[in-house]
Amino acid sequence: MAVFSGMDLRNWRNSKNISAEELGMRIGYDASTIYRIEKEVQTPGPKEMMLICDALGDRSKWDAWMRTVYPESYGRMVPEPVPYGLEGSILTLKSEMKDLKGLMQETIRDGADGKIDSVMLREKLLKELTELMSAAQGMIQLLTERSGGNGA
Repeated sequence: MAVFSGMDLRNWRNSKNISAEELGMRIGYDASTIYRIEKEVQTPGPKEMMLICDALGDRSKWDAWMRTVYPESYGRMVPEPVPYGLEGSILTLKSEMKDLKGLMQETIRDGADGKIDSVMLREKLLKELTELMSAAQGMIQLLTERSGGNGA
């Protein structure tokens, strides 16, 4: 079973060069809440942890966290996924790129003035970009693991 601790969250946040203050602002909490979660003084609920994972760009970590915090319910109902190979990773990345490409025309029209006015479009973009980043991170991890960690 995957384990996801407060230390993992802190390391993940630091690896993204995101301060606790910035992460808190992204999800609507203050930095002290982020620090309490990282020190495991406070346990976030599933919704809060999903916001954190989305803000840090990898919703798949939410599953690992859910299996750690709720092993009897979530962990039993949703077992760890079987890792898929390079082919599956490529197809996932392609699918996410296609989803984002579908929003580009609307984004260009709405963003011509330098900002996205449509709340719905902004939410769709954030969702699709997060999913694309997650797929890309999965591909990077797979390539790195298969090359012995040198990225080649």
